[in-house]
Amino acid sequence: MTKKKIKLYFEFYISTLLLNFFLTLLSFIFFNDISLSLVVFCTFGYISSILYIENFRKNEYYFYYNSNISKYKLVIFSFFLNILITFLFIIFLNVSHFICR
Repeated sequence: MTKKKIKLYFEFYISTLLLNFFLTLLSFIFFNDISLSLVVFCTFGYISSILYIENFRKNEYYFYYNSNISKYKLVIFSFFLNILITFLFIIFLNVSHFICR
């Protein structure tokens, strides 16, 4: 995989983050529960972001198709990156909780 393709994958992922962070923040404000917010980040927020792109910005997929990157690959990459970030955040929370005792 070339540097250009990797950059495009991350560019797509970053385009999904704004709505996802907004929904995650709302869930934390309303429920005041970090674990629920992480679940929202991985599931509902991510799915909402993908649906938003699919309905309102679907012409952007052509940009990725021209680099031989399918919509399926973009969605799967973004999903697994979301999972990875969530696990790292959970580990960080557990370690910081352990240190602060």
